[in-house]
Amino acid sequence: MRALLVQNCESEGFGLYEAFLRERGVDCLVHHAYRDGAFPDLTGFDLVVAGGTPLSANSVGEHAFLRAEWALLERVVRTCIPYLGICFGAQLMARVLGARVGRSPTREVGGIEVELTSRGVSSPFLRGFPPRFPAFTWHGEAFGVPRGGRLLARGTGCPNQAFARGRALGLQFHLETTAEEAAAWADEYEDELAALGRSKEEVVRECREREGAMGPLSHRLMDNLLEMAAEGDPG
Repeated sequence: MRALLVQNCESEGFGLYEAFLRERGVDCLVHHAYRDGAFPDLTGFDLVVAGGTPLSANSVGEHAFLRAEWALLERVVRTCIPYLGICFGAQLMARVLGARVGRSPTREVGGIEVELTSRGVSSPFLRGFPPRFPAFTWHGEAFGVPRGGRLLARGTGCPNQAFARGRALGLQFHLETTAEEAAAWADEYEDELAALGRSKEEVVRECREREGAMGPLSHRLMDNLLEMAAEGDPG
């Protein structure tokens, strides 16, 4: 299998997701969208994953690479390739599908608890997930659920934590992040932490406390996506 991993900024990669895919023998092409130019043709790819960036999903018109990524996601939807959007990647797909992205009710940074909805419990994307589980998050905006989509998971500070439409899944939260990566984000976004009155030590500790649960769930999610990809186009 082949996976296209769309990295949207230098500091935010794919962590445990990419590591697991490579361990499973998946051929992963990481396309650094912010610097690499034209996206590759989707022919031959079985899975597309798009990651985070501090940029807003509402700033597509201001960045040529985001306009190109929007067109890529439109092709993903048309061709029914399984898709995972993480944080910004979820927000951008939500917009492509016609939903709004706006300020999150709570600017979430650090550890949270996520609860599956009834549709989340029965979703093939989240097969094997417990009804409630810990996650890590770092965002100031949030997606609406696209028309025809399903809300799969909710949170306290930000109600919309996961949505699906067709073979596209969007997650506002992170399962792939390690404490080491959380520390790097804290250094990169130091001013943001200060504005929220949070410390690097706090958010790194919250991530480390959740790693034992998030690691197996990140693997479970990738397994579910690979199973979906192996089934081929259902239409």
